[in-house]
Amino acid sequence: MCFARDKKEDDDDAKQGDDERTLPDFKKGEQGPHQPGLTQKMTQPPKPYTEATLLRAMETAGQKVDDDELRDALKRNGIGRPSTRAAIIETLFRRNYIRKTRKSLFPTPTGTELIGLIKEDLLKSAELTGRWRNSCAK
Repeated sequence: MCFARDKKEDDDDAKQGDDERTLPDFKKGEQGPHQPGLTQKMTQPPKPYTEATLLRAMETAGQKVDDDELRDALKRNGIGRPSTRAAIIETLFRRNYIRKTRKSLFPTPTGTELIGLIKEDLLKSAELTGRWRNSCAK
């Protein structure tokens, strides 16, 4: 069984809630007690890819592309064809660009160095694949 709350109680609760959220008026030069609370925390790096999450990222690669037209082209197809995505990952293993520790994938020094050597950001992004797909579709 439900009981309706008294309207007066609701109004009082709303006023009290507003008073708690409203900042007091401050005047120029005003001083008062202030204890800043500083806490030291560490950010967490993103979780490493597994083969499954890397395959999923290849499928949905268009999410991080700025150009709407390219994003749509990638959203439809992703990077690679479904039949070639696993082969792309195997090529990365075979060329010693990535290694697997337990289930997680990590870049090798060779893979990290290769990415560092490529100066053109477009060559390292999914956007280039989107441009190619877009020009092939036209």
